[in-house]
Amino acid sequence: MNQFSADLQRELPLGIALEAGYVGSRSHHMLAASTGLSSMLINQVPTAYLGMGSALSASVPNPFAGLPNVAGVLAGSTVARAQLLMPYPQYGAITENTNPVHAQYDSLAIKAQKRLARGLTFLTAFTWSKNMDNAWGSAGSNYFNTFAGSTPAAAVQNVYDTNAEWALASANVPARFSTSWTYQLPFGKGQPLLHNHSALNYVVGGWSVNGVVIAQSGFPLFVFQTNQNSVIGTGEQRPNATGVSPAMSGSPESLQNGYINPAAFSTAPAFTFGNLSRNISYRGPGEGNWDLSLFKDFTVRERFKGQFRAEALNAFNTPLFANPNTNFSSAQFGKVVYQTNTPREVQLGVRLSF
Repeated sequence: MNQFSADLQRELPLGIALEAGYVGSRSHHMLAASTGLSSMLINQVPTAYLGMGSALSASVPNPFAGLPNVAGVLAGSTVARAQLLMPYPQYGAITENTNPVHAQYDSLAIKAQKRLARGLTFLTAFTWSKNMDNAWGSAGSNYFNTFAGSTPAAAVQNVYDTNAEWALASANVPARFSTSWTYQLPFGKGQPLLHNHSALNYVVGGWSVNGVVIAQSGFPLFVFQTNQNSVIGTGEQRPNATGVSPAMSGSPESLQNGYINPAAFSTAPAFTFGNLSRNISYRGPGEGNWDLSLFKDFTVRERFKGQFRAEALNAFNTPLFANPNTNFSSAQFGKVVYQTNTPREVQLGVRLSF
């Protein structure tokens, strides 16, 4: 992995530090899976024979029948013609542990930070990025889709053309914005307003508001179909694109039963490779979350101090949905099954220190 970056920093008025930079990386010879092994099916019928069509699945006499240690698809007296056209016809499926994956990451990151002054401090960051790879069954894919019902490619569609797997990485998020802040309200002791009234200070003094906001794009969608090419030794098949947009209009809440337009795809026949890329030009639901809190510091006696906390997680009760089901052969195709965050949670507390 080769990583490189460059950034500019500048101090703005009001004590704000601004930083803008580029971060990139180029990675080669990586594993494709998160299991420590990176297996790829290699006993696939050469593409030159695919024009034979259904003749590849026809039964023919098995020349390996009766030989010692023969099992599986080679145990019977007949075998599919495709088996005899494989590079290693004397074996069934062969998985090779290899590291053919490469990746490319480019991003623009902007950060603004203000240290505490005049009661205000904040940290804001925005990242615009693009992450590409030709991985399958990657850690990012499996993690993000465990909740989603959206299964990424578990294998390459055509072992003789791994370049066709080059697409957006499963963890690609083109835009992400986050900010956190604390603001001490200007009332009470030590503040510019209402600071001369000791009794009133217990009511209006010591308050601060805090917030954390995260907003980001959704993750890529990997559309696949029931594999009709297993007879030729492949582990994955994608459908064909029809030219219709897969995007649907409306909020994620309104699209739970139809997030993806099924008219955008058609089933790829057996002995063909679908022309759909590894992921489509449409993303899963994005994220928008607000956490807000209100704190009040107070003094009981000189040695005893306290803090009241009122915190609202997911303050606006905004649901975060996982990716929809992307199995084009499934009756659940396009349905959003899981919500990955919790509803609004409000918690109150008092902390005493001495």
